[in-house]
Amino acid sequence: MKCKGCGAELGSSMSAYCPDCHKQAALRNLHEAREKAVAGAMKTLRRYGIDLRPARPSDRYDVRVSIDGDMWCCLYGENLQDGLAGFGATPGAACRAFDHAWDNEAELAAREKVDG
Repeated sequence: MKCKGCGAELGSSMSAYCPDCHKQAALRNLHEAREKAVAGAMKTLRRYGIDLRPARPSDRYDVRVSIDGDMWCCLYGENLQDGLAGFGATPGAACRAFDHAWDNEAELAAREKVDG
């Protein structure tokens, strides 16, 4: 039997994934469940007129935080080509990089408006 994730030989294992692919899949599932729980909680808070979002762009806007290879990606937009992203070794680092990129984009747009 071969691993469904990477194709490695599993031998007589009852699992469909090797330990590394199983761990990655479990982390993805955990992250997706967390995102859904947070989105549900935020929806409930908004329904009652409570907004707890801080002023950081990564908290204010509908960004997606996900694993991209061996880095975390914080993405605003449909894809990397059309959106704005930040990358980091942790989700927090990716969000901080996104916030920095957001601030740089806003500063550049303000300069272009002044320079005409």
